[in-house]
Amino acid sequence: EVVELLLGRKMKFELGFHICKGRGQVSLNANQSLETSLEEELEFFTTNKAWRDVPNRDLFGTVKLRQKLGNLQLSMIRRTIPSILKEIHEKQQSLSKNLKGMGKLHQTT
Repeated sequence: EVVELLLGRKMKFELGFHICKGRGQVSLNANQSLETSLEEELEFFTTNKAWRDVPNRDLFGTVKLRQKLGNLQLSMIRRTIPSILKEIHEKQQSLSKNLKGMGKLHQTT
């Protein structure tokens, strides 16, 4: 049933699902490195019977989730930058107009 959710067959979400396997308390207590934990996570999803046959490997693991979120963040930035730049330009023009309305700058000594 979890695989059905993961693949979007049971319920659809715009961004879908992603599965990660976090470090357990034993690993944390042993000060296991993040690199080792990521390697173990990858091995878990490639060898575990429940997950190894799912064809879309991009749905598994912290590394793939980081990539997915990074791409999503970049996409959101690209989509919003034009409106932000437009707003800055409009405010700059408005402030420039207000500044000109104040008259000439007087020199002080």
